[in-house]
Amino acid sequence: MLLVRQSGSGGSIRLTEKRFVVLCCGNIRAEADEAVAGFEGVSVISYPPHCGHVRSFWDTVSRYYEEAVSDGSRVFFCGCGCQNTLDIPDEVRESPDFISGGDGASLFLPEFLVRSYERKGCMAVLPGFLLKWRENASCDGLDSRTAAELYGEALSEVLLIDTGLHPGISGDLKDFSEFTKLPGRIIPAGTEYLRLRIEPEYLKWKFENERAGLKGRVRECEKKAADYSMVADLTDKIIGSYDEEMIIHEVLDLFVMLFSPETVYYIRSDGGVPGQVVSITGGEVFLDGDEMEFFSSDTDTAVFSSLDGFSVRVSYGGHIKGVISVKGVLFPKYLEKYLNLAHFICRIAGLSITVAETYSDLLQTVSDRNYELSERRKAEMALKHSNKKLGILSGITRHDILNNLMIIQGYLELVDALDIDKSSLLEKYLLNVSNAASAIQRQIEFTREYEELGAEEPAWFDPGMIIKKIGQGRIPVVSECSGYEVFADPMIERAFYNLYDNTLRHGEGASEVRVFCLPEEESEGLIIVFEDDGGGVLEGMKERIFERGIGSNTGLGLFLIREILAITGITIKETGVYGEGVRFEMYVQKGGWRTA
Repeated sequence: MLLVRQSGSGGSIRLTEKRFVVLCCGNIRAEADEAVAGFEGVSVISYPPHCGHVRSFWDTVSRYYEEAVSDGSRVFFCGCGCQNTLDIPDEVRESPDFISGGDGASLFLPEFLVRSYERKGCMAVLPGFLLKWRENASCDGLDSRTAAELYGEALSEVLLIDTGLHPGISGDLKDFSEFTKLPGRIIPAGTEYLRLRIEPEYLKWKFENERAGLKGRVRECEKKAADYSMVADLTDKIIGSYDEEMIIHEVLDLFVMLFSPETVYYIRSDGGVPGQVVSITGGEVFLDGDEMEFFSSDTDTAVFSSLDGFSVRVSYGGHIKGVISVKGVLFPKYLEKYLNLAHFICRIAGLSITVAETYSDLLQTVSDRNYELSERRKAEMALKHSNKKLGILSGITRHDILNNLMIIQGYLELVDALDIDKSSLLEKYLLNVSNAASAIQRQIEFTREYEELGAEEPAWFDPGMIIKKIGQGRIPVVSECSGYEVFADPMIERAFYNLYDNTLRHGEGASEVRVFCLPEEESEGLIIVFEDDGGGVLEGMKERIFERGIGSNTGLGLFLIREILAITGITIKETGVYGEGVRFEMYVQKGGWRTA
């Protein structure tokens, strides 16, 4: 299997495979090479110099021209300026891919200047001609006397158009001048004029070529867009499904429809290694070593060495879900296009499988939660029924106990009203019985209140409003806790009443109760402060006063307050200074309070 990395196709526009060809005589090959240096996509082809030795110029040049235009290239033709007739066929001259660039001195000097030299009888020659003048003279059977007679009748001098590419050419000019008996002169020209002759045609060709390339790219992009649009329509079932098995089969069906393979199958990823194989084309599937290795590679696609199939990774977010292998496609020549489509589909499949897995996990989570809620509701109903039964039982028990206490207290009152002699010891015993009966009554009343704890759902309460309701006793209450609400058990009113009652009973010398709220920036909690200016609490009793049975008057009030507040996580502690009054701080955690 040959691994092929998929890469983006961005970057600059590339030219097509067509060329811009300069077809020139071998005598000016060096000048042509120099003139097109740096032009992208330009080739120079030279034909053998002919210089009067051939009957038909085109017979010599045609095969070079055919070579140049065989791939649809543009041809810029130029000759060396010899006396041969350029018998170029009309169909060639009229071809849009043939450009007649001229010949001889007019390639390197402006036309008007060349004509002025000709009118003066000057023979303008190029360095390539001079380098071979002896060979040409011998071929034509010319000697010095004959050449002097031939040239001397019509010409006045020899002008060398020096292109600057042939050092020592002046010596050849001197020898030729002596041979023809004509004076010689050098005209420095260089190759810049030839470059300026070629460049406009080259730029025109380049523009047309790039435009054609862009049109091809546009057509290719439109084709890809059409392919992707078709695939997007076909992948609707994949995207809309939450069933992983259905997604896999839909993708495999889509691959069969698009690529017509002999075999297509999906290999699940089991912790990054090949797992279960799903095939819809029949037959047993055997994974080869390359497919096993493909799982651990970092490439998205792999082409088989047979060039008739490929493997594509199905992944999402860097996590591989599986691999789809396709073998024996109907049209292997379209393999690159197949890879692009397959990669696009597999990206959608990877996302869809991930969504399906998430959906499956979510369904399981919801199912587990529903089961847990169902069991919890059953337990709550059972607990509620048990509490109801216990409430009824305790209510009956309290009622019976209170009835018997009333009987006891009634008999004690009757005994007290009898006109009999009561010894001090009997009177003491009767007092103890009466006190015990009163204590039992208070405890029974407490059990009724304690049973009400948590019986109703917590709600939001304004501490300032509660204080205003209960602060109607002999000690005035100053409330500075408006604008806040706390989440608490409905019995919070009883808690604040008990705090106020505590001041009334034990706040010796207290003249005022003050309640205020302090939001905390660091913990984002809220502190509700309840304080008076009475006697306060001894240092060693600050924690114990919240225990049941501690303190005077049975100690049930502060114990009940702490239990009421604790239902919603509110804590209470006493932080006052003994002799200056009590200070109860109730701390409400973040989320348990809000501004009204």
